[in-house]
Amino acid sequence: MAELIEGIRKAVAERTTAWALAVLLGAATTLVLGGLGALEWAGTSLGLISAPLGGQNRAIIVLTLLLFTWLGIGIRWLLWRSIPTVPGAWAGVLFAASAEEEVQTLVRRLHTALDDQIADHGARGLVRTFFLPRNQAVGTLEDATRALDASGGRLIVWGAIRSGTIDGKVVSGFKNVNFTMRHRPLDSSELAGVRAALTPALVGRQWLFSEDQTFLGVDVVAANLTEVAVFALALVLAIDGNLQGAARLLVPLRQWTQGRSQQLRRTQSFLRFSDALRDLLLHVRYRQLLDLYNRELVDRITDRGADAVAHECQILADECAGLSRIPASLDLAKSTLAFHFGRMDDALMLVDSAQRCDPADAAPLLSKAFLALWAGDYSRVGGLYRKAERRGPLGVEMLFQVVRFLQAVHARHPQRQELLFALAVANQHLDRDLARQDFDSFLAATAARDDVEALRAEARRRLASLGISARPSGFAGS
Repeated sequence: MAELIEGIRKAVAERTTAWALAVLLGAATTLVLGGLGALEWAGTSLGLISAPLGGQNRAIIVLTLLLFTWLGIGIRWLLWRSIPTVPGAWAGVLFAASAEEEVQTLVRRLHTALDDQIADHGARGLVRTFFLPRNQAVGTLEDATRALDASGGRLIVWGAIRSGTIDGKVVSGFKNVNFTMRHRPLDSSELAGVRAALTPALVGRQWLFSEDQTFLGVDVVAANLTEVAVFALALVLAIDGNLQGAARLLVPLRQWTQGRSQQLRRTQSFLRFSDALRDLLLHVRYRQLLDLYNRELVDRITDRGADAVAHECQILADECAGLSRIPASLDLAKSTLAFHFGRMDDALMLVDSAQRCDPADAAPLLSKAFLALWAGDYSRVGGLYRKAERRGPLGVEMLFQVVRFLQAVHARHPQRQELLFALAVANQHLDRDLARQDFDSFLAATAARDDVEALRAEARRRLASLGISARPSGFAGS
């Protein structure tokens, strides 16, 4: 029995083919025959069976039991040897290190350590690791891609683990290690960005350890595997738009790396990785800020019912400012939130800060023109818009954002007819016909207002520059 148990253990551990199947089928046969004999004896003793089973009945029962047992074992054996399938709700990490027989135990230890450390990074419930069977060897990028496509995994860690002598010391670890990701198709510029983000995570890592430092070495190599794997997985999720999942990985990873030893934290490789980690988290948080603003706030700007969403945006903006190398680059976003809450002095102060941060950027001047318009300082509005336009061609994406913001504010405050002028100026760079309609609507709506004469004169000048005479028209800007 001891030899049988040891054979089963060896077969399971090594996942060999004929050996595993032969041992397991032999074990099944022994257990079925032994179990049938025990049941027959118990049934006879208790009076449940009046006589021992006949030879023919015994043979039928044994063959039936063996058939189902062998079928179950065969299915299980095939599953052992197949590429695992990652459940749809999980981000799967495949571990596919190849190694000779004598270091198979090390492979298992590294996988176990990787699995434990990923769970410790707060990824439980989001990430699962899977060990690729030895018959599914991964030795090339094509093999790695095939395994990812077949499994539905997002990341595969693969490479050759070897044991040998370097400078008279016996060392073990990765001869080479690779991290291959599965994500949406990327264009050349996006691929360059991914490579630039990943490079600092890989450079200067320890993948080998000496034999006299096996326990410590396994932990160090596993920690390096974990940091790179979690970073790469967060990058994949960010690429595919799962920003919440990416943030769930990056925040605890950043906290964990800050807890590493002071000696390690002074190394250039750590500093490069720390910068890459901060930049990726900033990218994720800023995209979350934009998504939340565009999805739930911009169309409800100044609506007190949207204050909770605005507070969420404020938290994200503050976190982005704390992560950014240039905190003032977030001041323009913060100024929009200050306007939502009615803090006009704060909004203007933040716009001034954004302008000092990047004097060549037209966006702060457009925001300053809007704030002057809102405050009723109409004599300054035209000059601020012209100054912004002299910064160069205004970006189409930025102009669409401006138009959407102005339309939302006007929808909440239809009595503020001067907003039609701002809409006309923005549309002047997008659609001349729409700009004409907006200018005409503004002039018609403010015909009886003397306080906006400066804006009316600017509107007439702009219509003339477009080769269009001013004439009354219905409002079509929103």
